[in-house]
Amino acid sequence: MDTLPTMFYAFVNALLQCQEPDMLALDGLEGDTRKLAESLNTLAHRLSTSHAYAAALARGELSCTLEDESLFCQPLNALHARLNLLTWQMRQVTAGDSDQRRFFWDETAGALDAPANGTARERMKDIDLDEQGARQSDALALFVYLTNSLKLGVVIADKSTHEILFANDKANEFFCDELKTCLHGQASGRLRQAIIEYECRKDGPYRWELTCNQNALFYQVESYALDWHGKHTCAHIIEDVTQKTAQTSALIQDLYRDDMTGLYNRRFCIKEINELLSGDTLFTICYFDIDDLKSVNDRFLHSEGDAYIKLVVNTVKRSIRMEDIFARLGGDEFCVLFRGTPKSVVEDKFASISAMISANSYAVKPYGTAISYGVLEVAAGSGLDVETLLLLVDKQMYTNKRTHKLTPENGRKVKLNHPLK
Repeated sequence: MDTLPTMFYAFVNALLQCQEPDMLALDGLEGDTRKLAESLNTLAHRLSTSHAYAAALARGELSCTLEDESLFCQPLNALHARLNLLTWQMRQVTAGDSDQRRFFWDETAGALDAPANGTARERMKDIDLDEQGARQSDALALFVYLTNSLKLGVVIADKSTHEILFANDKANEFFCDELKTCLHGQASGRLRQAIIEYECRKDGPYRWELTCNQNALFYQVESYALDWHGKHTCAHIIEDVTQKTAQTSALIQDLYRDDMTGLYNRRFCIKEINELLSGDTLFTICYFDIDDLKSVNDRFLHSEGDAYIKLVVNTVKRSIRMEDIFARLGGDEFCVLFRGTPKSVVEDKFASISAMISANSYAVKPYGTAISYGVLEVAAGSGLDVETLLLLVDKQMYTNKRTHKLTPENGRKVKLNHPLK
């Protein structure tokens, strides 16, 4: 049987050789000898658990825990907490948390630019330059790795030379996407040019938007002034919002468009009239309805009534400008807004349109086709509101309707003896 000194020596030697020895048997031990054996067992246990804890952290298993505040475990617990914080920060940055993004940015930039920082310079005064360079290299490698994991573009540009000092993978992807979507194969590079020419100030960050390639791509940019390795630079965080913009545009289209005709709807028309009434330019409004649409629906079914509406709509669309606002107010009622156009021009235009629509009566269609319309010019600062304006032009439209309803020879009235076969 080994003597106690030999047994204790072998136990301690195993620990020094990074081996895990069997626990010392306490049976038969008394006094100080027993206390020494118990202490050695406690030391072996803590070394073993600390080793397992460190190995788990090295594998990235941040869910592991160690309820031990001993000399061995305190640094490991602090490391564990720091790793958890960094992991949470990166998740927040990826999710778009601007506060955490700024904190992460400042921390990373400070690590990368430690020599330019007075406090850091004092801390590192006695560190060998090679070791200092290695640490900065590791920090840069970590920075590159972390920024490349983001779904956001990160660009750092020199404010003096406009040289791009750093661009992560996503930023380079954005630059390439812009070139791919250019019309006629001509690369505008507007995003890259805007980034390098942007003048950011110390009181940032500044948020701005950029549209590229004739509204093919949309970006939101957040820009910061940053000291980078002794250079005055601008750091830019770029988000591609093209898909979000398209979704927003689609929602607006649904909100402001009439489903059947594709024209603007009443909601959009009222909004435009309000803007014109508050502006400083005269405009002319033409309000019209389709004659006898209900009779056509009753006699020839609603599918033919829809065809009648589309005939009228297409005739009007071919006769007005792209910038004129053409809206369906509901049912058989329509409105066209002509910005900066006098009443006389609009009256001549709609007299021609009305004649073209009536020409389809009992020729293209087995019933009379016609519209009744009213035209009103509104001067800037008229003081009218939307309700009063629509009431006035509606009265003019009904005056026009009564006039041509009194002349049945013009073919405007529905004749029910011409049903569709």
